[in-house]
Amino acid sequence: MKRRYPVTFVVLALCGFLTIALDANPPSWPRSKSTDAQVHMTPARARAFDRLRAILSGRNLPFDPIQLASPNWPQALGPILDVMPELQTTVRRKSLDGLVIAGDLYLPAVTHLLGDTVIVARRLIFADSRPVITGPHALYLFIRESRLFETPQHTLASIQGMLVDVGGVGYRAREVSRDIELGASGPFDNVDGLDGPLVHFAQDGQDGADGAAGTPGGNGVCGVDNNGAPGGSGGDGGNGQPGESGFPGQEGDSGLELYDFLMWPGTYYYYAEGTAGGDGENGGKGGKGGNGGAGGAGGNGADCTCAQGGCGSGGRGGNGGNGGSGADGSWGGNGGNGGPGGSVLVEIVSHCDDITVYAYTDGGAGGKGGKAGSGGAAGTGGGYGYGGFAGTNDNCPTSQCQNGQNGTTGAGGTKGQTYFSGADGNSGSTGFQEINRYCESRGPEPLAARPIRPQSPFWALLQRVRGVLGHGTLLSAPWLTAALPTSRVACSGCR
Repeated sequence: MKRRYPVTFVVLALCGFLTIALDANPPSWPRSKSTDAQVHMTPARARAFDRLRAILSGRNLPFDPIQLASPNWPQALGPILDVMPELQTTVRRKSLDGLVIAGDLYLPAVTHLLGDTVIVARRLIFADSRPVITGPHALYLFIRESRLFETPQHTLASIQGMLVDVGGVGYRAREVSRDIELGASGPFDNVDGLDGPLVHFAQDGQDGADGAAGTPGGNGVCGVDNNGAPGGSGGDGGNGQPGESGFPGQEGDSGLELYDFLMWPGTYYYYAEGTAGGDGENGGKGGKGGNGGAGGAGGNGADCTCAQGGCGSGGRGGNGGNGGSGADGSWGGNGGNGGPGGSVLVEIVSHCDDITVYAYTDGGAGGKGGKAGSGGAAGTGGGYGYGGFAGTNDNCPTSQCQNGQNGTTGAGGTKGQTYFSGADGNSGSTGFQEINRYCESRGPEPLAARPIRPQSPFWALLQRVRGVLGHGTLLSAPWLTAALPTSRVACSGCR
């Protein structure tokens, strides 16, 4: 066997030489090979950036997208971002979706998210000093320099803050949105009934049919049968039919992921809340039992000559029919579970004392269980038929005519049972939030969650919409955009 050690040694030596040469002359902006460990990703932080990976996968960016997860991304990626052609452009948008890279990105006062969005920009310029970005989609903001708004004089000034809402839409908002698309003039025109079932209504059971009345007995006929015939019995009432069970409430939508990188004074509101679950539908009522039919009257006896047998007796009255039973009521539908809260991750790297952050990642409340349908009422028994009258010629020696006996009343049916109401849905789990401040040498400091919600123009606006729709997703509708008190300048040229 031939020895190959000298060849192996030469190959290894060449590999080592090439490695040293490459390390000594790195390219000006290499593609990053960073990992989660290199940007110190905690499990919760990694989950918050999972969707970022999905949005940017396949984008062929000159850096590893996970480097954006580091709070020092402006410094780490600065040399690369400075030479990207996209960051030298001006872009105007009315709505957002996907990856948006721009030097100056112009947005209207209220911007609607049409899909998961990542913004990498040098400056973000709004048409209002208190802008709103809203929609049931994830949003990641990587702004390098400043956030401004365009004044009525077409000059630029710093914004006062902003509101971002990436909570779930909720089933009520979806239904109202559909009504608007079908031609309603606005969501405030069709508010009644939003708390009830929106798609399906459990039907009550059909009532049982009433029993037919008994036929009257025929009167006696001289020479044939002097006695009256008995009345027919009334028919029994039909049983009621059970109602439909209530449908369960729809599940609440999940809050989405939100990341922002802040270094500008102002007040910022971040909502990534799950929406409430739908209420369960009430169960259908059981149908009523049908009433029994009345018994027929007995026929009257005939008045005949003594040769024909004298008077005839009256016929017996018919019995009343029995009442039908009421059907059992149906179960109420279970309430839908509330949607889980999303995630809010905010990095504050400058002006820590001049930045106020409110973050909400609550899960949605569980829907109420539907009420059980009540059992159907019992049908009443039919009345008895009266006995027929005896003939009046009772002077004959053989006459023994009598009035007919009355029939018996029919028995009443049984009332249907009422079963159980649906169970309430569970509240959605609270989402993840991490608000860090990196100022001076203090390192990251958690910013405590605010105990109460702020009474601000933002909050009043959001409450107005959420009170009707359950979420601010339709904030981008023209009727609401026009109602913003501080919206004076349209985003001219935005698409």
